[in-house]
Amino acid sequence: MNNILIVYYSETGFTEKYSRWLSEDLDCMAVSLDSAKRHDLSSYDKILFGTWIMAGEVQRLSEIQNLCPDEDKCVLFVTGAAPANFADNFTAIHTALQNSDFDIKYFYLQSGLNYQKMKFRNKMVMKLMNVMMKIRKPVGENERVLKEIIKNSFDNSRREYLEPMETYIKIGLEEK
Repeated sequence: MNNILIVYYSETGFTEKYSRWLSEDLDCMAVSLDSAKRHDLSSYDKILFGTWIMAGEVQRLSEIQNLCPDEDKCVLFVTGAAPANFADNFTAIHTALQNSDFDIKYFYLQSGLNYQKMKFRNKMVMKLMNVMMKIRKPVGENERVLKEIIKNSFDNSRREYLEPMETYIKIGLEEK
């Protein structure tokens, strides 16, 4: 087993799914963010933190930052409903990291939406976004894409989306 730990925060299951796939592919353990608080994270060679983004906000980022023992040992992966080429997500993730003074390598993984598993508050935010998008005409390609993807639950998670991150992790471990 590799000396890697995957720590994830998942509300609707997508980040957990990617964490399980990573755990299998990298032969390491995956634990929830809440249970990671009971682990000594400083003993791991690499810690992968998984979370999700909604409405431009990276969820539980400050908790992840507080758990990261050394920025060079940590990698962040963020799941979201938008396609991988959706520039707004990269801008939001980059800005959140800059604002928190958290200099960490990150990856974005397209996943999906699951309205059935969403907490009430988040479901209401998405419904409000949906209504707003119906009322006004989309401005630009990003808004047109967003209008389409937030209509219904869907799952676009793909194991192959992990390949760039897994390659980055494996190369980093080989260099040690």
